Amino acid sequence: MHLTNTNLHDPEINFRTYPTGSGVAYISSETAVGSTIAVITANDRDDGQDVRISIISGNDENYFRLESGKNYGILRQNRLMDKPIKQFLLKFCATDDGVPPRSLERDLKVFVIKLNDTAPVLEEKFIKVDIFETSPVGSFIAVVRTSTEENLHFSIIENSGNDELFLVDENTGKIRTSTLLFT
Repeated sequence: MHLTNTNLHDPEINFRTYPTGSGVAYISSETAVGSTIAVITANDRDDGQDVRISIISGNDENYFRLESGKNYGILRQNRLMDKPIKQFLLKFCATDDGVPPRSLERDLKVFVIKLNDTAPVLEEKFIKVDIFETSPVGSFIAVVRTSTEENLHFSIIENSGNDELFLVDENTGKIRTSTLLFT
């Protein structure tokens, strides 16, 4: 008589992503080839069974590679991002070595964050304006314009000794008076 364990349980998959530690991974568009994106662990509650992990969809262009061992896998960047892709939805499968084999699928979203690789350039280095001495507080003076519109934050860092005479809207670049100019 020969007794064998019955394969009762599906394997389980867990993701540990970098840097967040959640079920979502973030990489930059400049992430180096070979960088670790996630560590995937798998286990099976059936005695003595090992689990194999594989990527079964979402990696058609081989941006990622899975270095897998017994009950784990390391998801790494396989090549540089050469297209403006915003996210990937990778589907992983964990398969145990039971008879019959059982498997479980789980998704991991990988978001690609675009790095701003060019500094904004002011359209005008100097802005000359004429304002009346009697201009009320909050009067519009000028607007700072740049070569890019990407999530800029404007601020006045040097004020030539005239501190607090002007305010700049950090989102729009509009400059206004913050006090009466001449009292």
